[in-house]
Amino acid sequence: MISAFRQQFNAAFSPARYAQMLAAIDQDLPGQLDFRVAETPIFVPAALRDKLLAAGQDIIEVIAAPDFKIRTAAAIPPAQNVPHENAHTSLLALDFAVCRNQAGELMPQLIELQGFASLYAFQVYLADVFRQFYSIDESVSAVLNVPDVAAYHAQMRQLIVADAAPKHVILLELFPERQKTRVDFALSAREWGITTVCLTKVRRQGRKLFYEQDGELILIKRIYNRVIFDELAHYPELVLEFNLTDDVEVEWVGHPNWFFRISKYTLPLLGGPYVPPSFYLDKLSVYPAD
Repeated sequence: MISAFRQQFNAAFSPARYAQMLAAIDQDLPGQLDFRVAETPIFVPAALRDKLLAAGQDIIEVIAAPDFKIRTAAAIPPAQNVPHENAHTSLLALDFAVCRNQAGELMPQLIELQGFASLYAFQVYLADVFRQFYSIDESVSAVLNVPDVAAYHAQMRQLIVADAAPKHVILLELFPERQKTRVDFALSAREWGITTVCLTKVRRQGRKLFYEQDGELILIKRIYNRVIFDELAHYPELVLEFNLTDDVEVEWVGHPNWFFRISKYTLPLLGGPYVPPSFYLDKLSVYPAD
């Protein structure tokens, strides 16, 4: 979208160099990359970046409003309501389409949103890999509102680990070795010192949770959650010592309830120029003509 950077990148691109870049990732993280990586980054102009930030802030104001939990209470299935929900979501991911308005200007339009983890470690790692293989102008960055990637990692570490010793913080997933996103798990361990643990390997003693490492049971104080209830439903035969809905002494980073609250259920609560109008059908007396 920034034509000068686009042309510079395209001139340097070749299928061979792209293959070399993928090979470098595999050498660094053997067998972890299990999804297609775009051949190119997107060079977002400042005007569109600012609109994306404004759109995000508009949405955050709705989600952070005092009545948001009341308005989204029905989003949480009763059988999947997890205790000790925090006051605000720890995580937020917004997906936008890039469109043009009537004046021909680039405009973001919200597609969906989630109060759940994204590829927070891999996304900045990939930006660095692109810089290793292509000459990318220093005026563009893959991080926002922080000076550099080191500051980004520091903020993420504070969010996920906080004041706990990293060994007491886990990334929780179901069969993590099978997940296509496992490259992000490996990088999360590298950057933030946390251990990836399968839900089936969590041990429970009363209200305390543990995982085993080198024959030692280690107390779990914080959970960076990557488990989705929908996926759990595919394995009704699983017998778990710890179910997500158990009342246990742990702090959630990405409390499971926010996955339901911040979802398509939230779309009709949003407005503004960056959100296509959305409705609860049962609240409409007349359906839109289009």
